[in-house]
Amino acid sequence: MKTNKKKFSTDFSDVEDHPDGAKEINRLAAEAFKAAASEARALGLPQVYAKGNQVIREYPDGKIEVLFEQEQPFFIEMKETILHARKK
Repeated sequence: MKTNKKKFSTDFSDVEDHPDGAKEINRLAAEAFKAAASEARALGLPQVYAKGNQVIREYPDGKIEVLFEQEQPFFIEMKETILHARKK
């Protein structure tokens, strides 16, 4: 008996080459971040993330601890830039 299973791929070359590829990758990353943050909150775990030039640990009770700070921001906003990685 044959089952209809969706085949998932980790090959993002189609997305990268699409004109809206960067937007789609950013959307997927934001979705994954929100899901992980919600799960951490539900489990009562602190969240660790980068914001501006700081690495922050945020506890479920709202307490915020700056773990690390540097002069330059960790992330640079790149608009419509498509990055290509070579396969091994």
